[in-house]
Amino acid sequence: MKRHLTGLILFISFAAIAQAPVSVSVGSSPLWGPAGYHERYYYLPDVEAYYDTQSSVFIYQGKRKWVKSNYLPRRFRTYDLYKGHKVVMTDYRGETPYDTFKEYKRRYKIGYNDWAHTVH
Repeated sequence: MKRHLTGLILFISFAAIAQAPVSVSVGSSPLWGPAGYHERYYYLPDVEAYYDTQSSVFIYQGKRKWVKSNYLPRRFRTYDLYKGHKVVMTDYRGETPYDTFKEYKRRYKIGYNDWAHTVH
């Protein structure tokens, strides 16, 4: 009985870990972020979203407005943040990075291939 209970606990623990979201440190660059940068915002061209390192949230277009969330939208559930491209927004200061969306969408298309481009 003890073995079954231990096995069940281990199984549940591993299942919970497998379902866990990508971890980030509040107020700092996430583990998947470009090394050496400490800017507040990243633009993620492949998912047309922003990441706010200060609030540890993603910002993306909802149906009628920009949404802030701990997670990317469901359609990007399998998106690999470690392999995906990031544009570090070194020149932006403010609370609404999506004001740059039209320019960034034009400049950094889906599939943009410079792994950690910095905007100056």
